[in-house]
Amino acid sequence: MRYNQIQWDYYPAVYTSFFQDKDELPTHNGSALTLFVYLHESHPVSPSAITAAVHEIDPNLPVGSLRSTNEIVSGLRSQPRLRATMLGGFGMLTLLLAAIGIGGVMAQMVEQRRRDIGIRIALGALASDILELIFRNALGITMLGIVAGLVGAAAVARLLHTFLYGVPALDPITFAAVILLLAAVSIVAAYVPARRAARVDPMVTLRSD
Repeated sequence: MRYNQIQWDYYPAVYTSFFQDKDELPTHNGSALTLFVYLHESHPVSPSAITAAVHEIDPNLPVGSLRSTNEIVSGLRSQPRLRATMLGGFGMLTLLLAAIGIGGVMAQMVEQRRRDIGIRIALGALASDILELIFRNALGITMLGIVAGLVGAAAVARLLHTFLYGVPALDPITFAAVILLLAAVSIVAAYVPARRAARVDPMVTLRSD
């Protein structure tokens, strides 16, 4: 089982009855801060019903906070969930900035290669050829960034191991999904400048030069 923190490793544990070991915990002197109640019920039982059952045994026994196991587990997951939400938000912001950056780089590249593109179109290059050229350059730049990012992510992932739950630090599925997502973002971000490049008028471009 895991105890206290869901990120901790499993270790052997045994739950025993409060009154089981009378040598170490005599019943007349025993006390407990937490008791677990297992109910043979198909439907949830209200806290008031549990309190009433306890007071039938001892009306003077105070009953503190009553929580179900689902509520306890949900509370233990609250901090990892918050950290995951924050990291996910920063990741989406980074992805947005990457898309804007790729789009800006592609637009600048198209502007710098207007003469080259105009000559290619004048010599018979089709719009599909220009689109392929721009997309190839976009994917090339993206792959260089992905390789550098993977090296950095592999180094940082081990530092984030304590923040992860249910996912290994170097999860190949996660890394593959990020690579595919960034490649898709690169293609989408390069689409507008690629379409603009495919519509370049070679005569206007050559005359301007």
